[in-house]
Amino acid sequence: MTDRLEFRGKWSDIIGPIWLMILAGIFTLGIAVPWAFISYRKRIMHLTYLQNQPLDYDGRGGEYFGELLIGFLLTLVTLGLYSTLGFYQARLLRYDVNHTILPDGRRLDFQIHGIDFFGQYLLIGFLSAITLGIYTFWGYARMRRFILEHTFVDQRPLRFDGTGGQFLGNSLVIFLLSVVTLGIYGILCAGNARIIHWDGEHTIVPIN
Repeated sequence: MTDRLEFRGKWSDIIGPIWLMILAGIFTLGIAVPWAFISYRKRIMHLTYLQNQPLDYDGRGGEYFGELLIGFLLTLVTLGLYSTLGFYQARLLRYDVNHTILPDGRRLDFQIHGIDFFGQYLLIGFLSAITLGIYTFWGYARMRRFILEHTFVDQRPLRFDGTGGQFLGNSLVIFLLSVVTLGIYGILCAGNARIIHWDGEHTIVPIN
């Protein structure tokens, strides 16, 4: 048995945390960004529902700062390979996913190797280049599907059934609304809320 996630937030619910991350990056030279990011993730999870109950998130800013620092140092030591081959990205995503808790108390488990990320990035980058960027939208859906196929609950993977065409449609709507409102739609983070809602409704979670 499965069910889908439902994001019930609006732009007004996420504009504060998003702008806090931006301002933290500007005024603290990035030092406070991990704490702002964790605050943002908590807000998103508390507004995301499964079977009419909200998810939880128990990440901590200090821990995430540590993950960022370790990844940065490993990138330096390996002359950039740790990040280029996807290990840094996998490390941060693993922390984020593994601190996501379903309403029934079950914790998500991200199981992946960094080199697998590299393969996906390479393929998406290549296909986007030869299609003059058009494949980028299908690449986003492909990466979401790839990530969720490696995210488990009780050893069963989550699934994603969103398509690149749907993501392209959402992106066009966001672009047009941003143009019509002279950028206000984007500043208010309404587009972010729209994409988060789309991601959630196409995320399928094992229930029991």
